[in-house]
Amino acid sequence: MDIKLRMATIHPESRDLIAVANCEFELAREISIDPEFKGILAERMNHFFYPNRKEHRTKQILAEVSRGVACYAAYSFLDNNVHLDSLYVKKCFRGFGIGEKLVYDVIERARQIEFDEIFLISPKSALPFYRKMGFVGGQVFENAQELVFPL
Repeated sequence: MDIKLRMATIHPESRDLIAVANCEFELAREISIDPEFKGILAERMNHFFYPNRKEHRTKQILAEVSRGVACYAAYSFLDNNVHLDSLYVKKCFRGFGIGEKLVYDVIERARQIEFDEIFLISPKSALPFYRKMGFVGGQVFENAQELVFPL
């Protein structure tokens, strides 16, 4: 499968914005949405609609295949670390290594900028995926765990 990674161009009229928003809503449908997550999702959408605000430093990477956007990752810079805010692979594209390719791309970008680590909060169902890639455990929550990838 030919996979092309590229930075998303996010502005109110962009096709990339629609692709990212669709992935976020598909993700929201797949996981149980508690009130706290609804707030997080709303904040993410705010970043997408107002990406030029100084305080918004979120970047999105799209993974495209011949049939369109298969996956996307969003990450942001916090102090000297990178936070992997979101990773979503559409169901029909899972198992082809697209998610791994995106995460490794974020890792490489963070290394180039000389950040200390990448961290994320993973739902329990995705812990094996991230651990296989070298992320190690941190704080444990009811249905999730913080994970860190030292650079």
